[in-house]
Amino acid sequence: MRERLSGDTDSGAVRDSGGVVTVRVVAKPRASKTRPRGLVGDTVKIDVAAPPVDGDANRALIEFFARGLKIPKANVEILVGESGRRKVVRLTGATVVAVKLLLQIP
Repeated sequence: MRERLSGDTDSGAVRDSGGVVTVRVVAKPRASKTRPRGLVGDTVKIDVAAPPVDGDANRALIEFFARGLKIPKANVEILVGESGRRKVVRLTGATVVAVKLLLQIP
């Protein structure tokens, strides 16, 4: 079930910068499973099954993007927010269209 948290359809959460896509994320650790939940303003809310201990939640988020986009984990990097819930994730080798499909956002 996709949760719509904002009426804003052009979120600005996913941006393309010369073949590199960045995504603004709010991560919710210790969820029942890792999945996108919808938009919160200009960020995407993602439930993460792993706890925020020893980088487990970050690794789970990286794996979610890598598997979903079929890109190597090395192409997924958390640029901002390694120790917080608000993050900026860089995806090399992905397209905006593919990222939006994975995150189930318009």
